[in-house]
Amino acid sequence: MKITKTQLKRLIKEELETTMNEGMFQDIASAILRVISPQYAKVVELIKKRPALAQFVDHPEALDLLAAMAYPPKDHLERALEMNEDAVVAALHELAEQGLAPKAFSFALASWLGTDGSGPIDMSNFSKFRR
Repeated sequence: MKITKTQLKRLIKEELETTMNEGMFQDIASAILRVISPQYAKVVELIKKRPALAQFVDHPEALDLLAAMAYPPKDHLERALEMNEDAVVAALHELAEQGLAPKAFSFALASWLGTDGSGPIDMSNFSKFRR
């Protein structure tokens, strides 16, 4: 199939417009989310950077898991991810499987951050925090 220069320019222009519009809407959505809920905006940014966390977006308990990620104070989640991303992901799975409240993850994470981060995050001490 032959394509003329004019057709090629039109196609490139359409692709650029589509890309720019998608980026613009994404930026607007991110700005609105930062105003409405800075904690969730931070979680969204972490999910973009860490594919291991993206699996929780499609999880049946996604809202509770995202709340659990947004619940810890300040930089606890980021620090924990830097120390041992696998342990954080495993703790989030455990939270969902056991029906624990987001608060349980926050308390377990705070305790775990006081360690060297080599072991798992122990959720068993916080099983009283149920949804």
